[in-house]
Amino acid sequence: MCTRRLARTIAAGLLAALMGCLAGCTPARVGQSPETSGSSTVGAPAPWVPSHPIAPSTMSADEQTQLRAQMLANEASQANLVDPPQTDLIRWITPDEYGPVVSQCLRDAGFNAVGGGSSIWYPDGIGPAQRSAFDLATYVCDSKYTVNPKYNQVLTADQLGMVYDYDVQWLVPCIATFGITVSSPPTRDTFVSQTLQQSGLAWEPKAQAETSVVNYWSLDRQAQFESTCPTMPPVQYMFG
Repeated sequence: MCTRRLARTIAAGLLAALMGCLAGCTPARVGQSPETSGSSTVGAPAPWVPSHPIAPSTMSADEQTQLRAQMLANEASQANLVDPPQTDLIRWITPDEYGPVVSQCLRDAGFNAVGGGSSIWYPDGIGPAQRSAFDLATYVCDSKYTVNPKYNQVLTADQLGMVYDYDVQWLVPCIATFGITVSSPPTRDTFVSQTLQQSGLAWEPKAQAETSVVNYWSLDRQAQFESTCPTMPPVQYMFG
């Protein structure tokens, strides 16, 4: 089995995470994941609305196009694609659309892909004989449906505060509907200040859930979890 995830990090790590995901699939757990017992979902909480709205960040169309070209060039280089096809962008997608949209594109290309949230799984794995065709198909799908680079800008203190509010107010209760308990959060000010000083988020309840439980669920249940409990706040509140 193979999995690709868009990591939730900050600063240059956000763009690096997207580039790494575009670059291809990283081998992970082999075979079908064992099902772990746990309570069934009872439905996600009501849609989240920020208690502290912020002015969304902006990025020009030219900047978006330039960053898309850079990301695709990086993907082609890492996959050793010689003279990759020039594929038109069908539409920009959000990080949480990546799994469903790109996995469907890969299925259309003949690969068994399962997507949920920002993740894609490959139940049959990708064998050596398939690798070149898979890398090309992935490049084409990523070209058609590219995660908008505006979602990978450096997060400001205001945006990090919104991430914290979302995690505490909505994401943790959503995770709890799957029978998962995560650690208590730091204070809002501590979360923001510590995150600004390091290369990753100071508290990541979604990552805790995935590491402790979710990675051992069946693929269908993993996809359900990823789709039901998005890692990041709604992008319109963070980025416009």
